[in-house]
Amino acid sequence: MLYNPKWSILERSNIKAWLKTKNPEGRYPYEDCTGKCMYSRYLTDHGYPRNPLDPLTWPIFDALHTKFGGIAHEKPHTYGAALARLEAGVR
Repeated sequence: MLYNPKWSILERSNIKAWLKTKNPEGRYPYEDCTGKCMYSRYLTDHGYPRNPLDPLTWPIFDALHTKFGGIAHEKPHTYGAALARLEAGVR
């Protein structure tokens, strides 16, 4: 299988590095799929189109949610709490 550099977006270390750039008290609306949820913002910051429901980005969005859904899903919906969950090993 050929390597695709965009796969690195699915690495735990890259999500962690990105979360560390966010205001720990900053909130995100988990159920907003119009580009405001945590994973939509992560993808946008990494150059993906803003709408995660676009057919070109849905597979990567789905992969993020499958691999790390609990990080964004659990409350509270702040970047600091998401980082803490990631560091605690939540999937």
